[in-house]
Amino acid sequence: MKKIFTLLFAAFMATTTVWAQFNPVATPLTLEAKEASTQILIENNSSAAFEYRVNGAGEWQTIASQAQQKVALAAMGDYVEIKGHAATTCQNGLNSHIGLEAGSAYIYGNIMSLVEGAVPFDQNTVLEGDSTFFRLFRGDTLLTNHPTKAFVLPATTLRPSCYNNMLRGTGLTQAPALPATKLQKNCYKSIFYDCKSLTQAPELPAEAMAESCYSYMFGGCTALTKAPALPAETLAESCYAYMFRNCTALTQAPALPALTLARSCYDDMFRNCTALTKAPELPATEMQPYCYDNMFRGAGLTQAPELPATIMAQDCYRSLFSECPNLTQAPALPATTLAPYCYSYMFYRAPALTEAPALPATKLVDECYFHMFDSCVALTQAPKLPATSFGIFSYGYMFRNCISLTQAPELASTTVYRNCYGHMFEGCTALTKAPELPATKMEQYCYVSMFEGCTALTESPVLPAKSLYYHCYDRMFAGCANLNKVTCLATTYDAEYTSGWLENVAATGTFVKAPDFDGWVLNSADGIPAGWEVMNYSATGIETPSLQGRSGEASKLLRNGQLLIEKNGKTYNAQGIEVK
Repeated sequence: MKKIFTLLFAAFMATTTVWAQFNPVATPLTLEAKEASTQILIENNSSAAFEYRVNGAGEWQTIASQAQQKVALAAMGDYVEIKGHAATTCQNGLNSHIGLEAGSAYIYGNIMSLVEGAVPFDQNTVLEGDSTFFRLFRGDTLLTNHPTKAFVLPATTLRPSCYNNMLRGTGLTQAPALPATKLQKNCYKSIFYDCKSLTQAPELPAEAMAESCYSYMFGGCTALTKAPALPAETLAESCYAYMFRNCTALTQAPALPALTLARSCYDDMFRNCTALTKAPELPATEMQPYCYDNMFRGAGLTQAPELPATIMAQDCYRSLFSECPNLTQAPALPATTLAPYCYSYMFYRAPALTEAPALPATKLVDECYFHMFDSCVALTQAPKLPATSFGIFSYGYMFRNCISLTQAPELASTTVYRNCYGHMFEGCTALTKAPELPATKMEQYCYVSMFEGCTALTESPVLPAKSLYYHCYDRMFAGCANLNKVTCLATTYDAEYTSGWLENVAATGTFVKAPDFDGWVLNSADGIPAGWEVMNYSATGIETPSLQGRSGEASKLLRNGQLLIEKNGKTYNAQGIEVK
């Protein structure tokens, strides 16, 4: 017993000695000059006076509400202590600010000295006013940690936006401890954002999230290599949004065990984390709108995590792996129930992706695959597309600029919808054959720019629709420089249906039309291009010359009351049969 007491007494005396040297909890907020001629500007926008004193000597000096004071620290090691007496340092939308006018400084002591009330600041762990320390030190890049004296945030009861942007853009190398386990809306939002010297993050023990509680928290912390553990299993709206965005040195992501997601919960969480090569597991199966939106965009992932969900939510996977330069293989996408924008931009500009995942859904919705593989320049094979029901822009821009894609998937649907195939294969310069397009009833912009810029394409698919609709074929084959044959069986024509559809195609070619329709405009990119021969379509595959001729080169005549056409030294009747 005597030995135990001796050990306890020794430990107590050691602790007492350390605290006697420096007790951060009992020390008011302090800024200490790192160099001579440092000047501190204290702006008080709280509802009560601030107080300060220099080097612990003399009376506390007052800074009235809505006033400011410059404090000169003449020598290196001089310091100013600061206290306040309102529940928050903000008032009427204005925040107080404590920062450097000249020189550089250390920060240490207890932040609670700025909100001292009936309870002494060194005993207080309860924040009482919203936006308590909002933007208090924002932007002071030369304000940093003291090598031996801690800066402490001891509050365990928080308020909305209490630390929002408080230390943003400062020169901290180490974050203060954050002991609170119950969070509030925006409580730590952007607290360390753009702290480019921060190498170590604090522990985050809270398991109950609040809206935007950690959003933007470490964004732009380019020296941070490891993320803290995030144990929460139930998330809140935007709780982790943008949390590590632009953390370019981050090599290890935390486990994300949550099964209950929330709107935008992981939005942009690891965006542009270029050193992050491995993603955490994403076990949730029930999606929420925007839950994974942009989560790994621009990250260094070499392998994607599994995505087990079978029912999508709006924008849930939007831009999830966009601009990931090292991602070569996509994860399986088993979902059969889609939602608007669910896969939009998912692999946008992923230059190493060579193969697309299977897409089993048969009923599409608005913009579900919008820009999904846009600019995947290494993609050589497209997935099967079994869908027979569409929404607006369902396939819009889906494979645009996939310059290695040589074969298009089968498009078996006999119905279309507004903009459903718009720009789908635009810029696919290796595509040599277009898929069949069996739909016979057009919708507005349904095929707009579908093959624009496909320079390897030489022949269009048969376009069987008899009746066209506004802008349905606009710019459909524009820029297909080698396209020399088009088969279109329309029996109606208006330039508003086909605006620019054959602009900049081959100089000569064959236009196969419905034999019972001669209403096409000649010598026009909106109709039949100049220099193209016009032929009548036959289901037997034997095409015959048309009375419309080669854009004005053929001549018509009557013989024994029969209308004939002369072309290339031969004479044909109205059915295109040569007569002697």
